[in-house]
Amino acid sequence: MKFIKLFLLIFIFVQTQVLSQDVHFTQFYTAPLTINPSLTGDYTGDYRFMNTFRSQWRKFDPGYLSNSAGYDQQFYVLNEKMSGGLNVVYDKSGVNAFQIAKINLSAAWHKLVGKSVFHIGVQGGYVMKSFDVSKLTFPDQFNLNTGYFDTNVASAEADRNDKVSYLDVNAGIGWNRKFGKHTPKIGFAMFHLNRPDENFFGPENKLPNRYVVTVSDKWEKNDRTIITPQILFMEQSKANDFMAGVLITRKSKEVTNKISSVSYGAFVRNSVKSQTDAIALVTGFRYDLFDFGFSYDINISEAQTVTRNRGAFEISIIYTALNSRAVKVKIPCERY
Repeated sequence: MKFIKLFLLIFIFVQTQVLSQDVHFTQFYTAPLTINPSLTGDYTGDYRFMNTFRSQWRKFDPGYLSNSAGYDQQFYVLNEKMSGGLNVVYDKSGVNAFQIAKINLSAAWHKLVGKSVFHIGVQGGYVMKSFDVSKLTFPDQFNLNTGYFDTNVASAEADRNDKVSYLDVNAGIGWNRKFGKHTPKIGFAMFHLNRPDENFFGPENKLPNRYVVTVSDKWEKNDRTIITPQILFMEQSKANDFMAGVLITRKSKEVTNKISSVSYGAFVRNSVKSQTDAIALVTGFRYDLFDFGFSYDINISEAQTVTRNRGAFEISIIYTALNSRAVKVKIPCERY
């Protein structure tokens, strides 16, 4: 067990120094500002609040904790729909060794062209990363007499820089169009456009770009059922993450019912040229103007011998205010 924990700590630092893979969520669609800036304000309503919390591998106390909180709202310039948003992300990895805090501001333009809607978004913010040296041990602290690492032994690594911060720039585009009962949606985003220097240990270390592709289709099967297949692909340096699944939403028969809909579905996570990492079960419901979501990742990778199929639990809450802007509706009629 101690070997496993040591391996995880080493993995954290290798990941930070070489790949710097960003935070990810199973319910990625509930944290839209983390996957594409053009999704800022891409909804019907005046404004919304969003929060997604993830807890993974609590077996390795305290495991991995991630939280994304966001707010965005609509405003109009010369009758053009614009949106602005704020997103705060916090992530803590394994025994408090590595922490990330991000504060991002985003803006998007949503343009109707014919029957298609195009979205363009930009995002900029400040990122802070740190680790707690007191909770780590280094090779020169290994005690040959006891066979364990001894934190009381002085280490030449203890004076390493334990904090780094930088400005970050991201951008994204999107498209959607309604075809009868189907509304397909495609998005593409690039993160770390300015290639900030993320350096803890000496030589310059430019943060690799992260590329994100999303594809979905909102299929209104009938008056009460909506089926939404979704795909997410992210790549950063040589690391990638692929998720595919479907959500089924059933609307309530009673219009006056506070719980207006219930949803359920499943996703699969893996990466290119690798075995499936996890299967995620998802459920949720809409109560008044709130959307609640819950998911659990069942680990089925080779790591299951250690995790015992335990993965990550997520809970999301979104509040979307009603749309106060008049919507134009075309009603066909005969002329006499």
